[in-house]
Amino acid sequence: MIVVKRHSIVEIISPSSPVDRDEVAAGIDILERAGFRVRLGKHVFDRHGHSAGKDRDRAADFENAYLRSDTDILWCARGGSSSCKILPLINWNKLAQSRPKVLIGYSDVTSLHLACQTHLGYPTLHGPMIFELGTRISEFAQTLLLNAASEFPNVQCINAPECHTRVGGRAVGITVGGCLTLIRASIGTKFQPDLAGKLLLLEDIDSKPWQIERDLWQLDQAGMMDGVAGFIVGEATGADETNPRTMADIWDEALSKYKKPFVTGFPFGHVANNMPVALGITAAFDADAKTLFFNYSVFGDN
Repeated sequence: MIVVKRHSIVEIISPSSPVDRDEVAAGIDILERAGFRVRLGKHVFDRHGHSAGKDRDRAADFENAYLRSDTDILWCARGGSSSCKILPLINWNKLAQSRPKVLIGYSDVTSLHLACQTHLGYPTLHGPMIFELGTRISEFAQTLLLNAASEFPNVQCINAPECHTRVGGRAVGITVGGCLTLIRASIGTKFQPDLAGKLLLLEDIDSKPWQIERDLWQLDQAGMMDGVAGFIVGEATGADETNPRTMADIWDEALSKYKKPFVTGFPFGHVANNMPVALGITAAFDADAKTLFFNYSVFGDN
């Protein structure tokens, strides 16, 4: 079981794209002031083309951090690209025999979230990364993030009144998901998630509306969404809303047909108020009340 408290040891890793040293330093300062103890992976500041170092080195940093007995949290420095390339280089069987750790990140880190669920079965935390702390996310989101990281997995409830209910209803399931592009990229690999009975969270950035439409179509045709218990959709940040078909139209057409509880505009992912969301934990989703409870007994009939 994963239990994290204040003063836990955070190891910062760079599984994706290169990161700026000053932004990492600012993030470390915030973590230390919040009571965490911080250390850096060996290859955090490496650069190899558009990646934060060579595949084998990024994989080694992830694996070594996970295997350390005193590490509690693996916090990603930033997203970008390339985390999927390190997945086959990690000894997941060995990691499964070690003490569980909390992985924190989002965007390209979605690949690692999926791998942790499919190969380890441990919960992770979808939320802002080190380079964003203090500068790129709202103070409100940062406070929630630090609280969630220091009390994981005791994440209780997210109220999202700004959401738009597309299909009403309630559902209970294990949370899974993240960036749509990376979920689609997992299809046909040994890291493809089983979405049956799950609460699927979806968001993306800098994808055109037709690309979002295509990716949703591919998940549909791969049969991945047939048994999904509910859809919690964020934003397609940076999508061209001057397109003749709005993102609301595209999400609606692709997901409403499943007749499962479904909202859009959920505050997570590539938005200023990027709420930390636990993945791999059973939660109760109420599309009408626009809430996500990580204590499913909140529904008296479940």
